Amino acid sequence: MDSWQLGAMIGLLIALNFGLVWRLEACHRALVSGLQLAKDDLALVLGKGQPVELPDGLIQEIKDEILDTLGEMRTPTALDHVAGAFVNIMQMREQWKIQKEASQLDGGMISTPSVPPMHGETQSEI
Repeated sequence: MDSWQLGAMIGLLIALNFGLVWRLEACHRALVSGLQLAKDDLALVLGKGQPVELPDGLIQEIKDEILDTLGEMRTPTALDHVAGAFVNIMQMREQWKIQKEASQLDGGMISTPSVPPMHGETQSEI
């Protein structure tokens, strides 16, 4: 790989990372804005016209739960990836079986894709 290709790939990765950080910040701003609107709506519904304050204990409890959940997470291993690929293949296989059974039940309203003939076979052999 030439050095200019490597530099272009690294530059692209850096640009993508900046884009992801920008998108994450945009989601954060949208979430904070939505929460503020919901808080204002709640104050109007209650009729007091005063801003609603959340108890400090509730906020701390939610933060603790989030940190506990994140602390229990682990990095996936190669076995996790292999198992995920295997499960995906098995799900696709089962969905194909269900589709075949459904097409037989409803009189062929669900069509299955045609299978091309094997090498050396003619259309009449299938």
